[in-house]
Amino acid sequence: MKGNVSKGKPEVDINIKIEGNVGEVLCEITLSEPETFDEVEKITEKEVEETVNQTET
Repeated sequence: MKGNVSKGKPEVDINIKIEGNVGEVLCEITLSEPETFDEVEKITEKEVEETVNQTET
């Protein structure tokens, strides 16, 4: 995490690393295809970004 002041306003850059276990998924996804993992990563990234942005005030 890095803090900064830009145009008189505080800014914070945050890097988040997440690990997950897809071995217990309850939906029908094909875990044998590498594209599936890319798709799951993109969806997770979007969800985390939206959650973090919702906490901004």
